[in-house]
Amino acid sequence: NVSRMDDQQKGYVRLLNTIKKLNDEGFCFSVWLVGDGADYQAVKKRAEDYCLNNVFFFGQQSNPYKYINAADMYLCASYFEGFSMVMMEAVILAKPQISTDVSGAKEMLGDSEYGLVVENSEEGLYEGMKKILSDRSLYEHYVKMANVRKDYLSEDTIMDKVESIINGKQ
Repeated sequence: NVSRMDDQQKGYVRLLNTIKKLNDEGFCFSVWLVGDGADYQAVKKRAEDYCLNNVFFFGQQSNPYKYINAADMYLCASYFEGFSMVMMEAVILAKPQISTDVSGAKEMLGDSEYGLVVENSEEGLYEGMKKILSDRSLYEHYVKMANVRKDYLSEDTIMDKVESIINGKQ
């Protein structure tokens, strides 16, 4: 996850609660949190209090793309978004995604066609993460679909759409 650490918008507490629950159930995974903000220390302390040794904090980075590119998935736990630039960047980098049902998620990921869009709740986040962690073939499906979806946002595709609008073909 790459975002400003603002729990009221970005849902870090529910993400950490979900990670703890999945850890307690024996799932093996790690979560990278890239960013800084007003809630950085509180989120970090909660992860320490929960003994979440699989959560790594990288703070604010001048180049967050290297973290997205190295990740297996991008995860958006937000309560709300305007238009998530980071989700779009993850699409461009062909990263499979799990996102709560926030504004823009279905526009980028379809109705869970190109990435998993889950109910905007802690339970929805938990069920979505558990589903991906439990089913390797589902994860591999989303890897393939992420590669398909990145073409949707390619410069050539976007320019073709803009030109067709300008030329009155849409």
